[in-house]
Amino acid sequence: MLALLQWLGDLLARFGLSRRNTAAEARLSDPAQARRLLADPALWSLWMPGVQDLLDAPRPPQPNARYRVTMRMRAGRLGLSGGNRPAHVQVVSFGDGQLSWQLLPGKQIEHYSVEIEGSMIRANARGGEAAAAVVTELERQSRP
Repeated sequence: MLALLQWLGDLLARFGLSRRNTAAEARLSDPAQARRLLADPALWSLWMPGVQDLLDAPRPPQPNARYRVTMRMRAGRLGLSGGNRPAHVQVVSFGDGQLSWQLLPGKQIEHYSVEIEGSMIRANARGGEAAAAVVTELERQSRP
């Protein structure tokens, strides 16, 4: 019964999150380090929402590239969910200071994009964690 309630709670949470678009921006103390965090898949687990470990050998990001990852524990409606579960990160686009990707933890698809322009970082998110969380974590990880 508890498993059924957990599943129903996760389903309701996903339904609510899938319709929410968020955006955020902040000033970076070290934009060069933030660009390195975007460009190196081995460092994605430091800041990318939901990603705990990269299972594939790190290779440069390219559009439509898929990376196998494990999910980190997340707070859900009825407790924690997602720990060590396999998922995929699919790069939608990658460029100088720009990364757009989808996190595919199952049936749900989470969309994220990050752009670094000068010392400003902008993020958009839909279907997962808020863009403010992505910006905050990238800023924190890129501090000298």
